[in-house]
Formats: sequence, structure tokens, C-alpha cells
Amino acid sequence: MKKVTAIFDVGKTNKKLLLFDLSGRVLHEATEQFELTTDDDGDPCENVQALTQWIRTQWQALLASKKVSVTGVNFTAYGASFVHIDGKGNPVTPLYDYMKPVPGRVQKEFYAHIKQLTGLTRQQFARTTCSPAMGLINSGLQLYWIKNYKPTLWKQIHTSLHLPQYLAFIISGKWLTDYTSLGCHTGLWDFDSFRYARWVRGDIAKKLAPITTQRFTYVTRKGQRIKVGCGLHDSSAALLPYRHLSAKPFILISTGTWSIQLNPFDTTPLTTNQLRKDCLRYLQPHGQPVKASRLLLGREYDYQVNRIAKHFHCAPDFFQRIEFDEHLFLKVCALNDEFFPACMHGTGPRPALQTSEWNLAQFGTAQACYHCLLLHLVGLVIESIQLINPSQVETIYVDGGFARNTVFMKILALMLPQKKIVAASLPQATARGAFQYLHNRVGE
Repeated sequence: MKKVTAIFDVGKTNKKLLLFDLSGRVLHEATEQFELTTDDDGDPCENVQALTQWIRTQWQALLASKKVSVTGVNFTAYGASFVHIDGKGNPVTPLYDYMKPVPGRVQKEFYAHIKQLTGLTRQQFARTTCSPAMGLINSGLQLYWIKNYKPTLWKQIHTSLHLPQYLAFIISGKWLTDYTSLGCHTGLWDFDSFRYARWVRGDIAKKLAPITTQRFTYVTRKGQRIKVGCGLHDSSAALLPYRHLSAKPFILISTGTWSIQLNPFDTTPLTTNQLRKDCLRYLQPHGQPVKASRLLLGREYDYQVNRIAKHFHCAPDFFQRIEFDEHLFLKVCALNDEFFPACMHGTGPRPALQTSEWNLAQFGTAQACYHCLLLHLVGLVIESIQLINPSQVETIYVDGGFARNTVFMKILALMLPQKKIVAASLPQATARGAFQYLHNRVGE
């Protein structure tokens, strides 16, 4: 029987179970998707019952397997999400989606409460907690909202677990909170004093599980002790393999719908300008801060590519056949064209609402237009990088979908000639980070 470590990697769309051997090689990967359900307000949300049952079923199958012997298990999941449980560990509320809209008065009253309690303005609170106002993406706001607007549910809650720690609880039975979940724009953590923010201390804090820096606890099954990790926020987990790969300062660009630029070597506090331009700080598993900047790269890309396809009467996947053309690139650089992002209002290095639309009529071909689009998007990425102090960084790793976009990567390298640009080749970085952390194979 092969000794394996199981990693449950729970994303918004795909739920994965991966089995790693002791050397870190992926032996098996299974993916599941669940239909969304609705919460008590009729808004779409994750089906926490289906997710819980899937974890339990997969775990029991692993324990019963005659092909593998599980020596450890860990979990990684998206942040900004709570599972609220009763004293027996059963969820008592829906798993509210972090994109769920909340009435404007809730945020207004929340910040008024903060002001009355601490004297901090909204901007000052955002700086100390590294949490710009983002609705329920600031998961602490969810606790305030339930307490004040759903008091019957609030009384039923014994403990509120961040999603990665709830997944771990399903197997370990331990109620824990970890720094990676606390540090992801929750509004719960005061980065200056390195403790819960003042508004949390009291009724809110009583609902939160003890903070841990343990890598794992143990469970015993069939006479065998198995390591059970405490769970990690996915963005923080994805950073860990690169810490293992390089001890020298680097920046990781994690691309997808969001492009998140992470600099684990910048420990300086956020400035007002950085906050205004969508910069954050995350926490690593032992509480070390990570400077980060964000922009909605993938969403903007999809929107503009769709516009280009319609304007030039191309197939929707026309971009898959475009290769980098240096002559064309220099030609569009000379246009001095102005770009107006359509999907980035309130986010990224240019958060202001754009009042104009990017003009496609100036381009003769879809290929030229596409090169210009990538030029502008790379420019925005570089603006975001400049916000997180890249001066001491030699290498920039690009992970995710855009790492496979040769036009994007070539333009990024041309625009940052003083940096080494590396398309990341670490498969399953998020799950791998959870595996490496469980087995203490990360640089910290």
C-alpha cells in the first residue's frame, strides 16, 4: 500500500481531492462540482451540506482503500467565508456567498459603530485591518450583519469557523482559527497591534475558535495516527511552494479572474495611497504579513476579447491563434492609445469609474487590437506591482491562466527588462502548498 497525503482543495467552482506521495508527486486527482443552492434570503450560495457529505464520503473511501495508506490530510479553500455551527458541529446557517449583496445601511451602520467604538474613520479602519470596504468580502461584516439583522440565527451559533478550518473540523473534530484566514481582508484583525480589532473583542470574539499556529493535529483510525492539517486560505497556500522554491526575494503574480500580486518580502504597513489603489496585506500561517495588490485582470480580459470578436466578426476563440508579433507590438505602442477599463470600477490601481469606452475602431485588424489590449493589461499589472515595493525583487513568477498566454508573457518581459519573468511550472500550487505546509517543507 502506498503511503499518501490527501489534500482537499475547495474552490468556488471545482472541489478537488488530490493524493500526493511522500516525495510530493501527485498520484491521483478527482474533481467534483455541486449545484448552487439558495440562502435564507433567496441569494445563491454554496451547498454546505453537499460539500460536507462529499468530504466525509471521500475520507471514508480513502480509509477503506486497500491501495493507499493515508498518513496525512490537509485542506485549502477560498476565503471570506464562514460556516456557523452549533454546539454539536452542525451548520446552522447557509454558507453565505461573499458576493452576496448587503443593504447599504448595513455597511453604513457598521462603520458608524466602528467610529463610535474606536474613533477610527472608515479609511483608518481599512489601514489598520488591511481591509478596504468590500461588502461581505470583508467576512467580519458578515458576523456584524448576522448579529444585528438575524438575531435568531445568531443565538443558534456556537462557533463561526472560516471555511478552510470547517473542512478540517469535519475530520479532526477541532474548532480552530488560523492566521491565513484571519488575514484575508476580514476586518477582524488589527495588523498594528497584532490582535483582534477592538470591535471584535466581546460578543464577536466569543463566537470565534482559538487561534492556532499548529501545522496539524492527530486523529487515530484503525490504530494508525494520521496528521490532520488545520486548513489554509487558498491564496496563502498558493504562495508557499514558491517560498520553498526560492529564498531570494520575489513577487508572485497569481492570475485568473483576479490578478493578485504578492510580495512576501515587504513587511511595511499599507499607505493611504496603496489602500486607495486596492492593496491589501495577507497573513502567512505563522502570522507574517504579505503585501498584495489586486486587479480584475481576467474579467476585463474576457470582456474586451468579446468586444474585439464582435467588432471584427471573429470566432470567439480567435485569440488562441494569435502569436506575439514584435512589429505589430511596436506599431500599437506608437499609437499612444488611451485605455478605459470597463470592469475595474472600485478595484485595481485605477479604481475611478471610467466615463468612456475603449475605442476599437482605430485598429485595422483583430490581431493588432488584441496586441494593444495585452499591452494595456500588462501596463495595469505593472502599476499594481509598483505599489508593492518591487525594488529588491529580482524574479517575478506568473501563475495561473495568463502564464500560458505567450503574448501576455512576452509583453511583460519587454516592459520589465530588469526583472526575470518566469512562467510558473508548479502544478496544483494551492494543493501543493497545503501538502508542503503539513510536512514542514516551506521556507518561512
